[in-house]
Amino acid sequence: MKKILLVINSLKKNMQGGYIAGGGSVVISNFLEQLTLLSSCQVFVITDKDGYFKIDNAKVVEFDFKADDKNFLKAVELDIKQNNYDCVFSFLDNNIFYNSFLQCHSSEYKCQNTPLFVRCFKKLSSVKKIKYQKKALENFDKNCKLFAVSEKIKRDYVENLKLPAQNIITVYPAAKQPSEDYSFLEKNEKICFGVVANSAMNKGGHIFTFALGVLKMFGYDFKLKIIAPKFEKDFLLKFFVGIFGMKNNIEILNKQENMEYFYKSIDCLVLPSVNEAFGLVVLEAMTYSKPVLVSSNAGASEIINDGKNGFIFNRKSFWDFIKKLRNIIKLYQNDFELYKEISKQGCLTSKKYTWKNFTLKVIKSIFNDF
Repeated sequence: MKKILLVINSLKKNMQGGYIAGGGSVVISNFLEQLTLLSSCQVFVITDKDGYFKIDNAKVVEFDFKADDKNFLKAVELDIKQNNYDCVFSFLDNNIFYNSFLQCHSSEYKCQNTPLFVRCFKKLSSVKKIKYQKKALENFDKNCKLFAVSEKIKRDYVENLKLPAQNIITVYPAAKQPSEDYSFLEKNEKICFGVVANSAMNKGGHIFTFALGVLKMFGYDFKLKIIAPKFEKDFLLKFFVGIFGMKNNIEILNKQENMEYFYKSIDCLVLPSVNEAFGLVVLEAMTYSKPVLVSSNAGASEIINDGKNGFIFNRKSFWDFIKKLRNIIKLYQNDFELYKEISKQGCLTSKKYTWKNFTLKVIKSIFNDF
């Protein structure tokens, strides 16, 4: 029996008492669930005072410190010394601690890949985070493993934080398959794009809306469903919608709750992110047989074969983005059979990535006898 400890600070309570949706939380909760299903594993969890956990077959200990508090790490270290764990996994933000999961880009990378007009501000606001992250690496145990959710994340930590490449294992996340079969696509009068832009700046909501506005000027017609909780406070997003006359084209969804409805109601998911470790919404949309257009900056682009099981655009070229959107509109209108074949191949691709395989790859990289 393997005694496995997970140190976590990423899951937070929402108003309903459940997990807040987010890529990191989804990975943690599914990895934990799969671990508890392994009969050869005994699972323990340590979380901070803001954490939230309720899962069968796992012993949860909540320390009365925030995870970025030095006392929290001291308490965790003491617990590890007192208990004979076979393995410790860490999901602490900005802190490489034992076998860690790298689920977001380093602060250094984020500064380098921020739009020019906010880069100086971003650099100043991230100085403390960058120093903290680099200091945390000083005591990194070379015997530990790091798990990156994409090759882009791996390259980031090797190049910017000088971590040894041989210690980093890329393991792509997964998406649960829907209970119903959504392989049958129906053609609508207009193509409906979908985008999740909880943070319009980082998620590329502004550039996407602007690109669609340009296409509308040239006579292309479409619909857009955008999940944008901060839309009413987002002057730039509202400005683009207004100046291009797209109010009748766009439906704003204020909350990211009923994602099944969202995926069922769109024809193509777009991920125009500036920085994206992976982008779970891509895999989720593919499970619903929805073609995807993915930014080259997103880790999910690594599982896309452009024009075969989805589409990729060059994030550094605004005109390439517009060209890809235009081509997708034309394909939808003029060659729906090919459009359906691409959606089918995307759905088949999504089935290759399961949380069970994700968990087994991680565990087998730690235990040779597993």
